[in-house]
Amino acid sequence: MSRLWENSQPAAGDRLRTLLRDRNGAVAVIFAFATLPMVLLIGGAVDYSRAIGARSNLQQALDAGVLSAAVKGGNPDSGQLARYLNSNMSPGGAATNVTLTRSVATGGAVTFVGDADFSVATNFLKMAGLGAIKLHSHSEATLPAQIVTATFKPTSAQGAYSKDIFIWTKNAAGTVVSRQTVLTYRYNSSNGSKVTTPAIGSWSLTFTVPLYSTFGVGMVVYQDWQKYSGALVNPVELWSDAANASTFMRQSGLCTDDAGATYNWEDGGDGNFVDFVYTMKCATGVAAKTVARLSK
Repeated sequence: MSRLWENSQPAAGDRLRTLLRDRNGAVAVIFAFATLPMVLLIGGAVDYSRAIGARSNLQQALDAGVLSAAVKGGNPDSGQLARYLNSNMSPGGAATNVTLTRSVATGGAVTFVGDADFSVATNFLKMAGLGAIKLHSHSEATLPAQIVTATFKPTSAQGAYSKDIFIWTKNAAGTVVSRQTVLTYRYNSSNGSKVTTPAIGSWSLTFTVPLYSTFGVGMVVYQDWQKYSGALVNPVELWSDAANASTFMRQSGLCTDDAGATYNWEDGGDGNFVDFVYTMKCATGVAAKTVARLSK
């Protein structure tokens, strides 16, 4: 009996192998459950990396499209922008909800605003129920406003020195790129005549102001100090951006105000700042050849 009982029991080695098989199965199940989050984590990083690349492409294409629309001007065309985006982005989907709008701010600055959506299909995150990563891009391009025209009305002018009033523009390097004479005062000692062009109280022609980095006014004083005859000799130029401008020019108001700006000039005589007085009125807008810039 004792022998028969011993034979009916599994050998110790068999019991160990059975136990190991049971444990291996449990470990496999546990490993499978533990691996899934790792796969989602690593795969999710891959999916998001693809999404970041797609968003970069979308943003670059949107910036270029909005800039192009701003340069061309005119009415915005959302459909044209959508076609541009989809022809300049990597394959894998199409931009949606593409809009392009145009607005004009007080002062004349023009801004084009573009928005677009894009979806990137996922390879790994879809196992967690996220089938696509949705993206959105926004871009704005602005054509800055500046003074584009200026008109002048002389109020008074006096003295034995003839004078010219001019407007000037400079580029970013400080180089003068344009200069226009807008008012003149002529004195003639032989008959005592004093002639202002245009006449006192009359508006001048409207002058076009070209594209500029800085803009201002100036006066040329012909200092005929030997004869005081009003001859156009010994010209001295006075510029509104000079460090000592306050010694020869005073300004009240802005030329873009409804009433314009009033300028009082001193030609170097008695210091009363009434040797040339005039009003300047300006209109603002987008000048020709203005470069559009991304603002957002």
